[in-house]
Amino acid sequence: MRIFVMIFALFVGADLQAKVIDVDFTDEVQCLAINIYHESRSEPTAGMASVADVVINRVKSIAFPNNVCDVITQGPVKESWRTARYPALPNALRIYNPVRGECHFSWYCDGKSDEPTEPDSWARALDIAVMVLEEDKFLGITDGADHYFANWIDEEPHWAEHMIFVGNIGNHKFYRSIR
Repeated sequence: MRIFVMIFALFVGADLQAKVIDVDFTDEVQCLAINIYHESRSEPTAGMASVADVVINRVKSIAFPNNVCDVITQGPVKESWRTARYPALPNALRIYNPVRGECHFSWYCDGKSDEPTEPDSWARALDIAVMVLEEDKFLGITDGADHYFANWIDEEPHWAEHMIFVGNIGNHKFYRSIR
């Protein structure tokens, strides 16, 4: 799946110009950055890095897929009506979409646009993704957490009762699976 990201660049003495960037869901840096952006764009660096660390902890776990993009897009899919109506269509041409509301990361299947609209936050998310994946920075900041949820949610999710609470970082509560 590809999305187009609108980034605005302001050049000295120039007008505001639009630049379209093709975000590739097979590129681990871009996958991690788009997840950081949607899950924690309003947070300080520690909050954004914590979200990234959870993704990396999942990649390292046998309970989740073994690459960043598959972890982020994990969840059930349903075939699109556009291809389901053609029984003879080869599988390679079929279109599958995530089931709304059932993805591991809610932004991925909430039905809203995935295009980042805040250029500064997108740039910060990209920087943090590069630091995590290429420089091994911030790893371990969540003490092994592989789940989190927003701390503004009043009721804990059902899965939290079977996990170890690690702590709060930024706008999220972090939990580690019992191994």
